Amino acid sequence: MATLVAYALFAIVFMSFPAYFVGQRRGVESPGLAFIPFVGPYIVLLRSIEESGWMTFLFCVPLLNIGMGIWLAYCIPTRQGRSTAWFVWFLVPGLNGIGFWAYALTLEPKRPDTPAYSITGGPTVTTPGAAYNPTFSGSIFKD
Repeated sequence: MATLVAYALFAIVFMSFPAYFVGQRRGVESPGLAFIPFVGPYIVLLRSIEESGWMTFLFCVPLLNIGMGIWLAYCIPTRQGRSTAWFVWFLVPGLNGIGFWAYALTLEPKRPDTPAYSITGGPTVTTPGAAYNPTFSGSIFKD
């Protein structure tokens, strides 16, 4: 029982706080969901890349959770306009905790007039002062 409590505290400290910071800086509606043990950080991270939080259930499927983890490690930096080098930091065991904290603390806040990503999945560039009129939401999995 003590091991389970220790693991839950570890997960809250080392996963929830960086996920909360990412959600807060990306304008996620409820970044405090990151403090729900085990699933909260994934809900907030999925919402930060404008995917449905319901996709968290895919992490419960054996073997699919590995693919989802790799996909999420790639999509988080690319859809938030960061370098794909962060992908390596998110995947290497032992370094991924340090990398996630570094990523969360160095992430620039999202400007309200800038979309998170384009149709191709890469970062978008808008002309200052230009009106943003989305024709594609970027996902079919919306809440």
